[in-house]
Amino acid sequence: ALHKLGYPVRKMEEGLAERIRLNDKFRSKRSALAATVALEHMTALLGFKLLTQEHVRALFDDQVLPIWMWHAVEEMEHKAVAFDAYQEVFGDYLPRAIALVTTTAGLFGTAHLFQYYLLKRDGLAHDPKLWAKGLWRLWGPNGLLLDMLPQWLEYFRRDFHPWQQDDSALIA
Repeated sequence: ALHKLGYPVRKMEEGLAERIRLNDKFRSKRSALAATVALEHMTALLGFKLLTQEHVRALFDDQVLPIWMWHAVEEMEHKAVAFDAYQEVFGDYLPRAIALVTTTAGLFGTAHLFQYYLLKRDGLAHDPKLWAKGLWRLWGPNGLLLDMLPQWLEYFRRDFHPWQQDDSALIA
């Protein structure tokens, strides 16, 4: 739908696919699995946020909200699979911790880059007030993402496990 409206989504997807291919070519299996564990942690946090915060759900179009709700549940259901595999195969703390930092930077860096491409199509990519407003809305004191910081930080505990936050009732 965005492609039909003239947004460069295919270019964005191709660029992301190429970046993933390059990452996979140059990183170890340990690093790749640690990155997956980190991404799964973040997607579980985002899923929890969507399922528990009405003001977040209100931001979604009614036609796409059900698929995002389903996806949020799906992310939370398997939030420990990659973690358990990593612990079984490698188990070392430092690569897991480093992966959360680098993967978080990569995820949000990519999201902001994609936002740039979308805004560029509308002629708004170089509007500093718009960027400041958007970044404040995400990361400011009452930002959409800032309240996830405590759960994100829990990951850095050596004894962390994703199911220490039992979401089974929410998932059901």
